Amino acid sequence: NVSKYYGANLIFEKLSWQINNGEKIGLIGVNGSGKTTLLKMICNEIHPETGNIIFQKNIRFGYLSQHIKINSNLTIYQEILDSLIDINELKAQMEEIEHKMTLHNENIDALTEKYGDLQHQFEESGGYNIDFLIDKVLNGLGFSKNDWDKKIEILSGGQKSRVMLARLLLQKPDLILLDEPTNHLDINAISWLEEFLAEYQKSVLIVSHDRYFLDKTVSKIAEIENFNLTEYKGNYSKFIEQKTQKIALQEKLYTLQKAKIEEKQDFIRRNIAGQNTKQATSRIKELEKMHIIKPPSQQKKITLKFDASKRGGNDVLTITDLCKKYDTKVLFENLNFKVERNNRIGIVGTNGTGKTTLLKIIIGEENQTDGEIKIGANIEIGYYDQHLNNLDEEKIVIDEVWQIKPNLTEFEMRKYLAKFLFYDEDVFLEIKNLSGGEKSRVALAKIILSGANFLILDEPTNHLDIFSRMALEDALQNYEGTILTVSHDRYFLDKIANKIILFEDGKSIFYDGNYSYYDQKRKEDAKTQQENKTTNKYQQYQQFKDEKKQNKPKIKTRPPFEIEKEIQNVEEEIKKIDKELAKPEIYSDYQKTQILNDKYEEFNDKLAILYEEWEKSNN
Repeated sequence: NVSKYYGANLIFEKLSWQINNGEKIGLIGVNGSGKTTLLKMICNEIHPETGNIIFQKNIRFGYLSQHIKINSNLTIYQEILDSLIDINELKAQMEEIEHKMTLHNENIDALTEKYGDLQHQFEESGGYNIDFLIDKVLNGLGFSKNDWDKKIEILSGGQKSRVMLARLLLQKPDLILLDEPTNHLDINAISWLEEFLAEYQKSVLIVSHDRYFLDKTVSKIAEIENFNLTEYKGNYSKFIEQKTQKIALQEKLYTLQKAKIEEKQDFIRRNIAGQNTKQATSRIKELEKMHIIKPPSQQKKITLKFDASKRGGNDVLTITDLCKKYDTKVLFENLNFKVERNNRIGIVGTNGTGKTTLLKIIIGEENQTDGEIKIGANIEIGYYDQHLNNLDEEKIVIDEVWQIKPNLTEFEMRKYLAKFLFYDEDVFLEIKNLSGGEKSRVALAKIILSGANFLILDEPTNHLDIFSRMALEDALQNYEGTILTVSHDRYFLDKIANKIILFEDGKSIFYDGNYSYYDQKRKEDAKTQQENKTTNKYQQYQQFKDEKKQNKPKIKTRPPFEIEKEIQNVEEEIKKIDKELAKPEIYSDYQKTQILNDKYEEFNDKLAILYEEWEKSNN
């Protein structure tokens, strides 16, 4: 029964909900519906006006905010290590007991028993392989070992968010609360996080507009709508199916009940003063007792329609031998591709590979190091900046958009902005006071009004809620111009792109299909490479064994006791290798296992030769 207001604005009204152990839930709703507010209430950062939030005893939760504020002079490694409170406390207790044991304390047996218990807890917590775990998580989120010694204070906002996410995941809380965790992650890091959360045994609550991510990570969707919350079993795709069916059923029941009510009201009007007064009165009572079915709620959604003002040439963009370097760092080189009319190209790759830089070079905001860019005839570019830096923060909404077509009347301008959910006094809001989602709508309003026939979009879905993303996808699918977009929204790329360019290690690789096609091809290529690698290793190993057989040393005649001594030594070496191979840290490492197996084979071959020599020396 939680209720929450911001000033006079109602956010939640008598909301009741329960999160169970091990559940993985996606929390969705339009921008401003209260998703972040609910997370902050769970974390005790803000409090409801009425109602209670009750926690399981001794629960530990970790919260990743959308907007990270961290000021630290520690390195990335130190920041994460210091945050592992449980492991650090266990380590301190073990060191204290170790010191007491050196003092020859009378209670040595009790200390030894306590030390054993702590040692077991330390091992269970991952204390003995903490560097391995830190490396696994940081590497998964896009940090190499060379980054470990970087100071937190010099990192970008996105990098700080990734450090805080790594810290939270390593703490293994009972309930993880993530607010837009994919905002600062590239596709590789998002895929790694999906796998991590899929294996995580505890509870997870995720606020995300990334539908692909929600499909991969959650088994329940909680939607905030009309100041309350409704649960749906299944991932995001299942939610869409259930919500569509629910709306259709509610619409049908509403229509049937409305017809029934109108029929009764008509009977009452015709008969209330006539011979059938009793029946009319009875119907009045029926209406009074009737539970009224409300029509399905209609959320206000943006209305988008991209129209190219004129048709451009067939050759939209030609890039020849393009290269971009910063000092000695090569972002990309020998980049060659052509964009033709009606192409819809998605660019993907890890952070820092030059995707945004390429777009800025195309629109003339940055210079290339080498190579040529040619824009086709009659091409008008509409550019969407992911950081929304092309908006004038000091202007009001209506003036910022009006400058694109100053010949429109105020009435026409207001009518146009209403499509982007700017009504009445909203059009006079200053850009600097808008949310990220509102600024995105202003940027889209400007691009659409410009009538561009070549859209260059840098992360266009970043600040949009799910429903606005769907509206954008529908509009772009009906757009008759050309699209070049950088995006880590895989759902968006599946809907929009018909070609994918991968930026990787300074090179570009082209795929003739949408994101799902690209993803499948990458997996197939990786599998083929692994199979070839395994085959090559096996062939090298067989060649090595054949060469050893060909170079087998001739058996010399020695005294039996001398041969027996050497046999004993070789058998001891084989036993040592057997013990090593039984250790978890060895058999879980392919390379170490391969090295030991090679040695094992070598000693066995040697043992066979020695036994043959021993038999001959005894004859």
